[in-house]
Amino acid sequence: MKKSIYFINGMFVLCSTTLFASEALTPIAYGVKSLGMGGVSIATPQGAESGFENPALLSNLNKNEVSLGVTATKPSRNLSNSAYEGEYKEDNTYTPYMALNYKINSAFSCGFLASSYELKYALKKSNNNADIKKTRVILPVSYNLNNFSMGISLVAEKEKYYVGNTKKPDWDFSSTDYGYMLGLSYKFPDAGIELAMNYKSKIKHEFFNVDHTFELSSPSEMGIGLHWNLANTKSSIGVDCKRVFSSEIYSRSDEPSRSAWFKDMNVLAVGYSYDTDRWSFRLGYRYVGEMYGYDLLELRNPYMSKSHYTIGGTYAFNKNFSTDIAVVYAPFEDTLSDGSTMTANTTSAALGFNYSF
Repeated sequence: MKKSIYFINGMFVLCSTTLFASEALTPIAYGVKSLGMGGVSIATPQGAESGFENPALLSNLNKNEVSLGVTATKPSRNLSNSAYEGEYKEDNTYTPYMALNYKINSAFSCGFLASSYELKYALKKSNNNADIKKTRVILPVSYNLNNFSMGISLVAEKEKYYVGNTKKPDWDFSSTDYGYMLGLSYKFPDAGIELAMNYKSKIKHEFFNVDHTFELSSPSEMGIGLHWNLANTKSSIGVDCKRVFSSEIYSRSDEPSRSAWFKDMNVLAVGYSYDTDRWSFRLGYRYVGEMYGYDLLELRNPYMSKSHYTIGGTYAFNKNFSTDIAVVYAPFEDTLSDGSTMTANTTSAALGFNYSF
């Protein structure tokens, strides 16, 4: 019975974190500029932060650049289900990142990006806790020839998974694994349009205990994007369409019938930006499709909002130094198969700084 309780707690955290950068608790984007535009970044230039989604865009930069930032997320949730009576510990989650792009010459760029996030789940009157930590390092190389650019990145990710009593954890695992990212981009200067595509490989994290093995992986994804500078204006629009292969997230050797906890899903993001020499204003909307292939009942993700509303901006102090801000609001409400309801309102606020040289 005790093992079952820990497993349920662990699966609840799984449901809350697996769609890396595609749901409300984990940022829908790591860079603050992208965050303010609903997460668009496949074709929309975001400075050194572009390396989180499409390394091809990095060679389009005219200067070296370094960006630092952090996103703070505050959940507020309620579950009217007898299986989880009690109040949640609603701790803030902080997600830092840094991004560096270096121009080797006019055609080649290389970089270094790093990000980290942590999710904690616990009830106020319970000793059972669950915790997932992910740290990701990205090493991109990008090449530009006229209006065409391409890029490839090596991605290293460390995942730590903890479930159980604070004094005696039931599961306490750590895994470091590797993947890659590919990107292509092409500009149509006369039309003010840039088209791009990206692909992220699956990063497989496999854990073992005396009873079974299971995977808790970051799924692969692929997408296309469009960025359009509206003629004779200071406005631009970005659109991203993604396919996230969520069915790769979880599997367990002793439960093959329940391996398909999730199904592959689609993500659509639309962003608007108004840019002057000194400041920028951004708006965005992100729609996330259904991800569940198995009836998770009360394990259904309380943060998995279908709609994310974003706003952001940039202020340049001079030609080299600027700061970004962004806010994301994601409401959630769902009725479970037993008739109970789950509601959540998750708010994220982000602050970033950029220096070009």
